Amino acid sequence: MNELELKYYKALYEKRKNWTKTLLDYEARGVWVTIIDKYTDPVHFIYELLQNADDANATKVFIRLEKDGFVFRHNGSTHFTISDPDKAEEDDKRGKYGHLNSLTGIGSSTKPSDVEKNKIGKFGIGFKSVFKYTDHPHIYDDIICFALYDYVVPELLTTDHPLRNLGETLFYLPFDKANFSKKQAYSEIEEKLKTLDNPILFLRNIQEIKWESTTSKGGTYSKELLKSQKYKDFVCEYIKLHNFSIEDTKELWMFTRNIQLDEGKFPISVGLYIKDGKIDTTTRPKIFCFFPTRETLDLCFVMHAPFALIDNREAIKETEALNDKLFDELAILSADALLALRDIGIKEKNVYVDESIFQIVPLSSKYVYDARDKWYNKFYNHFKELLSCADIHKAQDGSYVYAKHAIKIDNTLRKLLSESQVSDLLYLSNYRYYSLMDTPKQTYNYVYLNLALRRSENLLSYFNQIGLQSFYLDDFVNKFSSKFIQKQTDEWLEKFYHFLTTSNGQKLLIEGEEYDEDHLSLRNKPILRDNTGEFVAPYNGNEVMIFTPDEGEVDGIKYVDKGLLSNPDFIKVLELLGISTPDIHDIIENSIFPKYKGNYDVKWVDYDKDFKTIFKAYKSSRNDYFAQQVRDNFPFRSIDNYLVKWKRLHKDTPILKDLLTDSDTIYVLDSTYYEKLIPQNQLKILREFLDTLAFETILSVVKIDGNYKDVLSDEDIKSCEGVLETLRGVTKRGCEVWDYYLANAIVIDYQLESFEDIISNGKINKEFSILYWNSYKRIVSDSSFKWSRYKSWECSYAPYNDRRYSRRCIKKDSSFITQAQSLEWLYDREGNVHAANDIYIEDLAPEYELNDEMISFLGLQYSPQSQDYQFIADNCSEAAKDAYEFGKWAQNFGINIKDKKALDRLAKLLKEEEKKEQEAALEEERRKKKEEEKAKLDKLRKDNQELDAILHKQNKYSTDELFNEAPQNLPTRNSSKQQSNVLTEEQLAELQQQEETRQNLEEIAKDESKRYTYEWFNALLELEFRKSGEANKSKSGLHIIFSKVEKDPHSERGVLLRNPSRYIPRSIEECTNITVVFYLPNDIHPSISFEVASVQDYVLRLKCKNEDIEAVDNLLAVAHQVYRAELKTNTPIKLIERLQAAYTELGYEDDFSMLENLNPTTKFVFGPPGTGKTTYLVKKWINKIATHPTGKMLVLCPTNKAADVITQRALEKINPAAHPETWIYRFVQTAEDALENHVCLRDSSIYKQDKCCVISTIARFAYDGFEGAKLKDIDWDVIVIDEASMIPLAEIVYPLYKCENAQVVIAGDPFQIEPIVAEELWKEENIYKMIRLDNFQHPHTVPCDFDIVNLDTQYRAVPAIGRLYSEYAYDGAINSYRKQDSQRPLKLKGFNPKSVNFVMFPVNRTSIYEPHVVVNSNVHIYSALFAYEFIKYLASNIETQQDEKPWRIGVISPYRAQAEIINKLWEQRTELYSHVDVQIGTVHGFQGDECDIIVAVYNPPARGMKRNAGNVFVNKKNILNVAISRAQDYLFLLMPDGDYEDYNNLETKTIGVIAKKDTTEMTVTNSQVLEKVIHGDSHYLDKNTFVTVHQLANVYSDPSSKYEVRFDEKSVDIQIK
Repeated sequence: MNELELKYYKALYEKRKNWTKTLLDYEARGVWVTIIDKYTDPVHFIYELLQNADDANATKVFIRLEKDGFVFRHNGSTHFTISDPDKAEEDDKRGKYGHLNSLTGIGSSTKPSDVEKNKIGKFGIGFKSVFKYTDHPHIYDDIICFALYDYVVPELLTTDHPLRNLGETLFYLPFDKANFSKKQAYSEIEEKLKTLDNPILFLRNIQEIKWESTTSKGGTYSKELLKSQKYKDFVCEYIKLHNFSIEDTKELWMFTRNIQLDEGKFPISVGLYIKDGKIDTTTRPKIFCFFPTRETLDLCFVMHAPFALIDNREAIKETEALNDKLFDELAILSADALLALRDIGIKEKNVYVDESIFQIVPLSSKYVYDARDKWYNKFYNHFKELLSCADIHKAQDGSYVYAKHAIKIDNTLRKLLSESQVSDLLYLSNYRYYSLMDTPKQTYNYVYLNLALRRSENLLSYFNQIGLQSFYLDDFVNKFSSKFIQKQTDEWLEKFYHFLTTSNGQKLLIEGEEYDEDHLSLRNKPILRDNTGEFVAPYNGNEVMIFTPDEGEVDGIKYVDKGLLSNPDFIKVLELLGISTPDIHDIIENSIFPKYKGNYDVKWVDYDKDFKTIFKAYKSSRNDYFAQQVRDNFPFRSIDNYLVKWKRLHKDTPILKDLLTDSDTIYVLDSTYYEKLIPQNQLKILREFLDTLAFETILSVVKIDGNYKDVLSDEDIKSCEGVLETLRGVTKRGCEVWDYYLANAIVIDYQLESFEDIISNGKINKEFSILYWNSYKRIVSDSSFKWSRYKSWECSYAPYNDRRYSRRCIKKDSSFITQAQSLEWLYDREGNVHAANDIYIEDLAPEYELNDEMISFLGLQYSPQSQDYQFIADNCSEAAKDAYEFGKWAQNFGINIKDKKALDRLAKLLKEEEKKEQEAALEEERRKKKEEEKAKLDKLRKDNQELDAILHKQNKYSTDELFNEAPQNLPTRNSSKQQSNVLTEEQLAELQQQEETRQNLEEIAKDESKRYTYEWFNALLELEFRKSGEANKSKSGLHIIFSKVEKDPHSERGVLLRNPSRYIPRSIEECTNITVVFYLPNDIHPSISFEVASVQDYVLRLKCKNEDIEAVDNLLAVAHQVYRAELKTNTPIKLIERLQAAYTELGYEDDFSMLENLNPTTKFVFGPPGTGKTTYLVKKWINKIATHPTGKMLVLCPTNKAADVITQRALEKINPAAHPETWIYRFVQTAEDALENHVCLRDSSIYKQDKCCVISTIARFAYDGFEGAKLKDIDWDVIVIDEASMIPLAEIVYPLYKCENAQVVIAGDPFQIEPIVAEELWKEENIYKMIRLDNFQHPHTVPCDFDIVNLDTQYRAVPAIGRLYSEYAYDGAINSYRKQDSQRPLKLKGFNPKSVNFVMFPVNRTSIYEPHVVVNSNVHIYSALFAYEFIKYLASNIETQQDEKPWRIGVISPYRAQAEIINKLWEQRTELYSHVDVQIGTVHGFQGDECDIIVAVYNPPARGMKRNAGNVFVNKKNILNVAISRAQDYLFLLMPDGDYEDYNNLETKTIGVIAKKDTTEMTVTNSQVLEKVIHGDSHYLDKNTFVTVHQLANVYSDPSSKYEVRFDEKSVDIQIK
């Protein structure tokens, strides 16, 4: 050093020394931690040293790794400089800033522009990463040798390093870092040296890097230029890269172009790796800026440019215009590079550019979430333009053609089809072949799709965009036709049949349906030539259409051309297809059955021959399937010599034969005819055959043409231009009633066959009447037979002035009903004939078998005058007896049972009387219970008094007797308990039996082979029943104590109960009579009954009955005096027991799979947070009811709150013109005053309306309903299940099987909260896990691919928050509707929040920072206190803003104990906030909710993180997803800081990594910084909190600190000063 340099050094030394006084202060040390931890790769400093060496013009680098340190040496010609520290800014601007100044600075820049920053590598903040491994780095140079102390202070060294040569620069890093082992440092650095990512690929000067270590020979990185040439305005270089550390060599073509930027011209490069002479399309290199960043665009190009990077040089700045320009230039260069490779390949006679180009270029653009998507799309656009407009497509003859002149043909077809044949198939000309890759199963490895190289929608779409025609195997099958194959020669047929024997051809024969999503296969194409020269398809569906020749050929059977049977390939094809000689069943299906289709004219002799063939086939098979085929396709001879199809033919019973003589519409089988055709020894088999065919023995319903004038009024007819035939009637789900439009009205009617003819012609007799009775009875009594479809005429029509698709339905009773009720056909006991409305039940002839269905169907009644009760008792059902008794009673009181109004009034009076009796009985029961309790209390007091008297007598008992064992006959306070602990042998046996049963149930539940079977569900329901406490008969109900009462601001009849003594179960929402006793001073204990409950964590929302409004108002007037509110339910809530009973009614076999038998028509709506799932259900499904004349829909929700929300949304969103208020109902109860008028009670009959939508909680489905029908028994057309992830699996599966005919729609999100259940064995089970729906972008389900609608736009959160949970849980597939500028402004004193804010808090094993377990839940005292102080800070700042709209703040903790501490701290505050509403609870309480601000407190668990971090509750993905997705505008995540010993095991770290991708809307701070902002002291809570454990005795005086905390495993007490 010269004199001036020495002067500068001393000044610099003093300046840096002064810095350390501030920088080493405790509160500033975080600066160094932040700088050192900037790099996700701790060994990144090697790249920093290499770039600096390159800038120093070094050509060689030597690295030695020793046990105690790291040596880095280079031969650069530029040496260390030092400049005047007092002129730092001036020197920096002039580019004269010294190396030593830069090295000891903090983030100072020697780089005048963004471009220069990435071109010149003078020492700056990047060098600071060496402090990860050393505290005192040494630098040796010709000019100066020094070591750094305290990060920035340069201390001169007096000796040189022995490994440095003159002219070289050497860096030595001794491994002297405290708390970091030398062994770990050595290991990490050695591993990095072995695998540096092409370190010299883009350096300008360094040609070789050698390294060695004390444990290995090391290696060398070098590059070798093999050839170079200029192409247009850029250079093409073929480079070989060597890494001798791992014996790896790579070759690549590199393309470099100089581009003009504002600062001058700079080189950019793109390269493609070459493997075995071809482009390696499998690599996805990182993007380079001299060295690799952590960025990638998922392209196979390696690329380099002088990007503007973030300060740690690992990522590219997203908002820099420079980077946009660079990526545009790189995209252009990449497209040009492919053209260059095309020409280089032609010149070298080596094909670089071929069909693999479609594995190089992206096939679709990306939705722009961030800058990377925008940069990616630049490449997509330029490549698409290249492939559209350039002759870059390699043809079969080796030339390159334009896309519009090419056909891309599957390689498997090139040898089979000539150009003219392809043209014939495609009807094209002037196209040239363009071949596919030879490996059809190879896939593209892009992250956004996974394409098989065969036909795919993305590939076809891309071909279409660039104008390229494609022709795949699928296209060949699709285009294949009889016309095409008829033109082909025998030589080509031989080639074709040979192709079908290859592996690809066999797929089209054997695996055709699996191979193609459209089920295309050559099995159903005309590929086989028959004996007439025509080409025939082997199959029509599953029916064989052609056979190989047999000895005797049968007319009507097609046989293959005998001339082809000499070809072994053709024989192989026949074997693959399963084509053989026809057996008797083939002859019947192909020769006999076709004769009898449509109008047939067959001679009896031919018919007899056909029947004998069929009978012969039956004798050989004797199966029901064949009998069914015969029933469907073959006619039989009737007694009156007609051939009649099976469905119109009756068995030849005597009564039917008699009826035949009097009716023209009855056909009866002539069994004697067939007995004459069959040998006598086979008559038994014949009768068996005829019995198997099961001809009807009763009459059936027939369709007849009706008259539309009987249905439509004159006015209707005038306005009607046509009606719709409704032969099929109401469809399966009853939502639509039309099939197609006709010009004239056609109405279909139904009646019982021959019924009207016989009666109108006076031919009715008693035998016929009984036959008709039995026929009607079977039809109306069969539950599987929907006789109601015959109950009405149905026709739909469009008014003349309204051609819309929606039409209304007009119904009238059909002849099936009217004839049965009005015609005279019923015989009395005297032999007289009556109509149904003219005869009483007791007068009917005894031959009629009565049942309730026939009585109801015919409208039969008992005679009021009849006194013959014995007749009723002997002949009728219980319902009939009740009807009889009621008729007699009504007659005695002069009541007309046909007067509906009178009956309604009577029913009302009876209900009121019954209610009074029940209330009186209940009151008497209460009185007796109080007396019993009083007697028990008196006895207990007496016992205690006796005990106290005995204990106070001196010397009565010894000390041992008093304190160790109760004396004999001494009444002790716990004597009853001791006595109860002595079990009898019977009780022990019962307990042992219960334990064995439990173990058996658990074995079933754990058996994977039984998972989701009927037995598995029943076993787990029983375990749940036992675990939940419902099985404990001693529990008579629910008992919870609350310490705070408030008015519900949303309801005039509402009360809020806060601070519960225990967890509030959601099952309380199903109660309709909840009694609460409120305790006030002076022994005032008012009791109020409530009819509706809604739960949200620590708050119970209750709604009183109308008659108790005054009592509630009086209570709320003195609510501040209530010191205790005690809730009791009189009876236990037996929801599980009711669900068990419902499952038992299903009656399936134990091995019945509840998974495999799910209805494949079930639809799923996948609705991530904020995507408007409820609105979608209303508009898509509930709105369907609005637009149709009929339909019944049931909506099931997990909670009352969810049911109220969807009810309100439906009433708001449905068009008022559809009058939703007349058909949308909230079942039984609601907590919302606005929905009072829409509640339907159990005595309602709204379910009988033609149109209704009933909304209820799903728990009620199994047991609740209307007086006339339970919810589970109503024939619903559509069932919608909302928030499905929260619903226990058994509750959601039950309606799927109970209402199998309904269209079921299940809406929810697999990645949100799972159901709350007591039994551990199915805690994580829900409908989504059952069907394996666990992927948003590419959903796949079992046992079939259900119809899934993905909602992919979220409307709740600002983009920064939406992007966070989109990438965390949904593969980044959710779009944000809101713009960032829609965010509500939040002004906080001393802190500038962003959308996503990480607040790190300390966790260790001392004082308030230590995690603890309290009642099996985790608490962390410091984070709870800080969260409380931070909420107050937010609330007070918001209060000063005076916004018109109040702010909602949600505070969420995964752990109940932690949430309860924060909640109770907040409840005791003295401050009042009018503009802030704060809700505190667990994640479960916030499901479906949203807040302007969310504060998520992630306190760590006290144990389990090291052993089983994946199963720790706070790490569960769905818990974290729900928490972060509740925020609309601001998200604050309170989480342990990096010093926490298990920090790397926290899932919240993953969220942080995602958030860091967008640093513009993310902040990271620590709680102690905010403590200083809030209180002026960064250790305020530590200094003002005293923590101790509970003692045996605790006496509290005024707290000495602001917070005094006492805790043990059972509770936490906090005193506040």
